Amino acid sequence: QWMRLQAEAYGPRMAEAVLIEGAASFLLACRDRAVEVFIVSHKTPYAAAAPDGTHLHGAALEWMEARGFFAPDGFALARDRVFFEPTREAKCRRIAALGCSHFIDDLEEVFRDPAFPEGVGRLLLCGTEFPLPMRGTEFPLPKGPFSPHSGWASVARAVFAE
Repeated sequence: QWMRLQAEAYGPRMAEAVLIEGAASFLLACRDRAVEVFIVSHKTPYAAAAPDGTHLHGAALEWMEARGFFAPDGFALARDRVFFEPTREAKCRRIAALGCSHFIDDLEEVFRDPAFPEGVGRLLLCGTEFPLPMRGTEFPLPKGPFSPHSGWASVARAVFAE
């Protein structure tokens, strides 16, 4: 059921997705500071639960186009700096090949992967800054080979403080 839900969300319903809070401000700050930004995603062309379904790379690129990712007066990212890799290991190799100084991800497994390149700043976007399902519930930030951040504002403070 989870795989079918992902196939639906990242496929035919991708156009309904909303940019996560704080991401736009971060990307605009990168644009204004002329920070080179790459997007490296672990995404197969088609969902395993829907191999004849929506082309996931195309759906993601259309979503980014519609939200101004590539527009000069938007986030001004270069379309040729968006990469979709079929495996986590390939994603890690791409990060190394691009010479990234920092990488932001929402999955701890990426930073724990033995293929993740040494010397790259590891920023884990945890999302605890967002409304929680149960009021009064606090979740501790995870610990690992990364610096955990509760949201994009925290990521921006870490990246731009350097």
